[in-house]
Amino acid sequence: MSVNSHIINSKFIMKQFKISSTDGQVHILDMTNLKLSRKGPGELGTEEGYYDDETEKYLSDLYEGPLSKLLETLINDPYHDLSQYDCNLIGDFLVALYARDPDMLPKTYEKTVIAKGLNISINASDLVRTCKRTNLRKNFFDDHFPMILINNSSVDFISSVYGCSVTVNKNSGQTCWYLPLTPRLAIQFINNQDWEKIFKKVTHGEINEGQVKCVEHFNDQMADYVDLKVNDAIDDSHDIYYLFSNNEDELKRIKNRIKTERKTKGA
Repeated sequence: MSVNSHIINSKFIMKQFKISSTDGQVHILDMTNLKLSRKGPGELGTEEGYYDDETEKYLSDLYEGPLSKLLETLINDPYHDLSQYDCNLIGDFLVALYARDPDMLPKTYEKTVIAKGLNISINASDLVRTCKRTNLRKNFFDDHFPMILINNSSVDFISSVYGCSVTVNKNSGQTCWYLPLTPRLAIQFINNQDWEKIFKKVTHGEINEGQVKCVEHFNDQMADYVDLKVNDAIDDSHDIYYLFSNNEDELKRIKNRIKTERKTKGA
């Protein structure tokens, strides 16, 4: 039976950003046209039958279910010390998000000479199910550490249909993954070099009222990542270029910033 698949980010995370306990929708910003609107997490970033039933169960059992339990623990205790199992779980979830990016499919197919030569069809379910059989998490995250970010400021974290953002530290050249979990919690997957030198090996980072710019920085980082995806998209067949939040304030700020930047580039 065909289900309405969430293409990249998972519903259990999107639901954390609902407007209120009575209003289950989220505020969204469409990064293709910079229009603000609202939508329910169950219909945001979805496509009918995108994954087959086996893959839906695979994603739920191996990635989404375990991380949702960890998220529940973190919501109840933001200062929870992450075990090695927790760290691996977060790394695996990020790898799955990476594999779920629709642009990965055509790029993978183009580079798979044998499959292309034999005219073997590769679909989204095939690609995602390979996650368990790869050592991507080991290659990507063995030298990274997940630091929990606790947002005590008056500005909320936002997220996107992509679920995370990937940036490169200009000074060290090292990669960092950022995964917002709720408006108040996020995880920054930092390489060990930066974690030791810049963050002094702290496992939790508090962002307080005097550090609102820090929250805005992470939100801008998320927005810029989606904006980059819009510009690099192979085609427009998937409806996935959205930021979402529990309130409109940050989305409005980002909309104005991106709008100004696009005008400047077009001038």
